[in-house]
Amino acid sequence: MMAHRACRFLGLILACSILANCGDSRASDADAPILGVPGMIRIPEVRTGYVNILPDEVKAKLDAREDFEIIDVRSPLQYQAGHVPTAVSMPLATLPWAMNGLARDKETVVYCQIGLASVSACTILVAGGFRDVRNMVGGISAWPYGIATGNALTVSV
Repeated sequence: MMAHRACRFLGLILACSILANCGDSRASDADAPILGVPGMIRIPEVRTGYVNILPDEVKAKLDAREDFEIIDVRSPLQYQAGHVPTAVSMPLATLPWAMNGLARDKETVVYCQIGLASVSACTILVAGGFRDVRNMVGGISAWPYGIATGNALTVSV
């Protein structure tokens, strides 16, 4: 319990130190210091640049046969019960490892049940170097079109 509190405290200190330097054009996020630790520790820059996309827009891309990835980050059982056609099952818990099998320069649309877990997934993908990440607003619950069922392609580690 004490270790958990210490980790949360250090995380807050890190976040505050990064935010404190956000207006300083000379300091980059990659060189943000961690308070209480001697010297500078290099922190990799993390972009949070993903955009939201509506189910109608995803459907239009599918109908136009555009070349993009659709990732379902729900559990395999939820995926089997019903998913967006052509979507790949990549549960959120395995995403940091499984994403290595995806093209980082290809448009990637992510969805979950209602749109919350997919936000985390988008953040993970952007941090992993993906350039064009989109979060389907409302998840599969907002998908008013036909769904596929059963096992298709499931990526796990």
